[in-house]
Amino acid sequence: MSALRSETIETRAIPALSVLAVDDDPWVRLRLEEFLCEAGVPFELCADPHEAFRRCAARRTAYGLVLMDIRFPAGNLVGEISRKIAALGGGSAGPAIIGMSDCANLEKFQRGTEWGMIDILPKPLFKWLIINLAHEFCGGEEVQED
Repeated sequence: MSALRSETIETRAIPALSVLAVDDDPWVRLRLEEFLCEAGVPFELCADPHEAFRRCAARRTAYGLVLMDIRFPAGNLVGEISRKIAALGGGSAGPAIIGMSDCANLEKFQRGTEWGMIDILPKPLFKWLIINLAHEFCGGEEVQED
């Protein structure tokens, strides 16, 4: 006679929403890639804010979070692009947009609210914070600070 054994297999749901990270600095994109791989959420990276808008417009419900540098070599276009991405949601909630900056005086940007952002993070970025934001807006488990 054989005994049946019941095993519990832990499964982890893959988040339905993706993170779109936009920064012209390849080192920042590399770090974000490392953090987001560890987070286990789907993500895309791009260096151009206009490309970010095109991606968001083409896949309106794909992104839960857009991480966007607030300064690009082409000039101050982040406010315009961020507002356009925020407007894609129409009456429903679009992706959360969070800025990133190495600027020492972030207070002058008023947390990016005039651009449709919910906040601006200072660089260098903290892994635990990026992972928790990805999970908050795209799904998944929170992690503790290292």
